[in-house]
This record gives sequence, C-alpha cells and structure tokens, in this order.
Amino acid sequence: MARVLVVYGSWAGSTAGIAHRVGKGLIEQGAAVTVVPAGSAPDPEAYDAVVVGSAIRSGQWHPSVKDWLCKYAPRLQGTPVAFFSVCLTPAVHPLKSAEALGYAVPLTLEVGIRPVSARAFSGVYEPAKLSFSERTRARLWGAKAGDFRDLAAVDSWALGLAPKLLD
Repeated sequence: MARVLVVYGSWAGSTAGIAHRVGKGLIEQGAAVTVVPAGSAPDPEAYDAVVVGSAIRSGQWHPSVKDWLCKYAPRLQGTPVAFFSVCLTPAVHPLKSAEALGYAVPLTLEVGIRPVSARAFSGVYEPAKLSFSERTRARLWGAKAGDFRDLAAVDSWALGLAPKLLD
C-alpha cells in the first residue's frame, strides 16, 4: 500500500478542509494517507508520494508551506509531488483562474520540484476571520463573503491524482 503525505498551510480552515478531502479521495484509491499542517514539520522520508496544499493571500503561499518545502526540497526531488492552492481568484475573477494556478510556479522553481499535477481551487471568504487591512484589500478586489469551494472538483482531482502519485 502506497503511503501519501498530504501537507497543507491554512489561515482560516478552507485549505485544511480541502486537504482532508484530497486525503479521503486518495484513501478510497487504496493509499495509506496522513494529512497534517506544514507547521508540524512532518518529515516526508517515510512516504512514497506527497501532496502539498496552500492557502494563497496576495498571490503568496502560506509561510509554513514555503518553509516546509524549502526544508525538505532535497528529499522531495525524487518523490512524486502534487500541488494545490486555495484562493478566491477563480471565484471572484473566473477569467483569471490560470493566474491562480500560476501562484505555485515561482515556489516550485525555487525549490526545484516539478509536480506531477497542480490545481487551484476556490476557497471560502469569511471576512470576520481576517484583519481589517485584509478585509479592505479583499473588498477592493471585489470579493464577496461565501463558500466558493467546488468539492466535486476536489474529488475529481483526487481521483485523477491517485494514478499519477501511486504508479
């Protein structure tokens, strides 16, 4: 049974929820899965594949994910790795969905990891969980409160991801 680590960085819980959903999908495909926040610094050495997810704010990955990737990049370079990001870009500006996917590119180049798959998902916007300045930026950007996650898209990605990670 293949062992898969799903590591994520989440500010308000939306990315954590998607990470657990991806983990569940991989379990249904026969993998043994561990889902943990990047801040707990899990060592990927004991895993056959890794999925890395990050909340995105202002086009930047969660700091705990960036730190984790930089720390373990040498170990990950020979491992199947997939990336997902969670942000509001696809929900607020659907024509910029490709831009949201591109948020991972600078980071993957920096750490020298070429993912087997990458996907951007819409997240949840709960203004009460943000600082005043973050709410102001979101409002100016056109964000409206709501849950924009497409869980069917998450499930579909996890289903298609399994063969890429586990073969």
